Amino acid sequence: RIYEFTQFLVDVLNFKPEDVGSDCTVVLHTSCSARREMGVHLTGRKLLGDLNHVTIAQQDHESECCGFGGTFSVKQPEISAAMVEDKVKSLKATGAERVVSADCGCLMNILGHAAWKDQQEGRTTPSLPGEHIATFLLRRTAKENAQ
Repeated sequence: RIYEFTQFLVDVLNFKPEDVGSDCTVVLHTSCSARREMGVHLTGRKLLGDLNHVTIAQQDHESECCGFGGTFSVKQPEISAAMVEDKVKSLKATGAERVVSADCGCLMNILGHAAWKDQQEGRTTPSLPGEHIATFLLRRTAKENAQ
């Protein structure tokens, strides 16, 4: 059997994170495959919700695709660009400090578009920082990384 990362932590390992980080607000992006194909779109939210010092912001377009979709972004670049533009606006509108996701393709698409927009607008620091949920959980639960 193959598991999505957050599904494995929740359903197999019964992982109960001990949050050692400071208060922060994040917004979660769940991939289309996790949501529509695997039906595990709530496991990432559960993991983040188990962190005592993390607030999860709700985005307006939570169930919508970021526009990456494997080859979709290559075969339909105009549509993909419009989709990621909407997604980035929705994520930024939450006011969250960062976006987290268990999908590297989605993160690459979202953060790449946000970085491109930042560059177009003359920003030198990311307006939408983000990271993989595995990295986020490691930072939040490793005592030597407490912040």
